[in-house]
Amino acid sequence: MIEQAKDRVRIFFGDLHFQDETTFIICDDGKQTRKLGEDHGTVIISFPAEAYYICISDEYLELDILAHEITHVELRSRLSAKAQKAIPTWFDEGLALQNDYRENYSEEQWVAQTDNGKNTIALEDMDTPAEFYAGEVEDRRFRYLNAKHELYVWMTAHGQHGLLELLDKLNGGADFNIVYGS
Repeated sequence: MIEQAKDRVRIFFGDLHFQDETTFIICDDGKQTRKLGEDHGTVIISFPAEAYYICISDEYLELDILAHEITHVELRSRLSAKAQKAIPTWFDEGLALQNDYRENYSEEQWVAQTDNGKNTIALEDMDTPAEFYAGEVEDRRFRYLNAKHELYVWMTAHGQHGLLELLDKLNGGADFNIVYGS
């Protein structure tokens, strides 16, 4: 399943950069997974050297979630520490959702839940982790859904080449809002 998820992310980015610095932890001990951060997620350790951990409990061990978490790690492996701090949370999550095909986050769900875009959340209201992950599960799901749609529209317009160009510009010190909007 990990190889299938890697293939999905490889196709999306064109190749993979994250593999040498990443450890997968598949664990059904809830106490242990909570110590690592949560029941499914990505943990990044920067000292003494950058390392990535994808920790997933048995409950969340599925292809879409693996691909989602691998996309987070791949994105970070392509960005400098400064550039990582410059990306808003909605971009990080929306990009990861491009490789996550769960029905909860489909375009059909976006159309239904936003009344075809009439009731969305402004991107600036989802910039930070505190904003994005706030509230009840349904509130968070709605933000994930909006972030996925935003990145779907952007990727349709800019494609893989545009994404890689954006990441290069961010690594060069460009302002996220300027290069994302261009």
